[in-house]
Amino acid sequence: EIRQTILDPAFSSHQEFSSNAMASKEGNQIFITVRRGKQYPPKTIDVRIKYEQTIRDLREAAAASFGLSLDLLQLFWRGRELTSATDGLTLLEANLHTGFSLQGYDLSEAPDYWPAVVQTPEGLAFETVAAAAS
Repeated sequence: EIRQTILDPAFSSHQEFSSNAMASKEGNQIFITVRRGKQYPPKTIDVRIKYEQTIRDLREAAAASFGLSLDLLQLFWRGRELTSATDGLTLLEANLHTGFSLQGYDLSEAPDYWPAVVQTPEGLAFETVAAAAS
């Protein structure tokens, strides 16, 4: 357990907290923004997932929140598509923490990718991420 003391300038007092106290009992709050075709604005939801749960659990929770089947929800994290190859990773292994956000597309309509998406040997990635990797 990590303990830290912070100074709160608004109240001129010290507060002590632990890393365990920062984690919610419901899990990490992950924000997901999904675009459907050219519709604007995109929809944003949040899901609660614990560190020991998997990317698959996250994808299933997001799909359920958007009322989509899992195969109609395409999610990107750090500019790369989350696929069945990453489904077994836990949130901790994937370095996903409270407050982080994912970008996604509702594939019930042809996606209007922004930023542009390209095929890489590892799967789809935002063009800017793929260019930086090469």
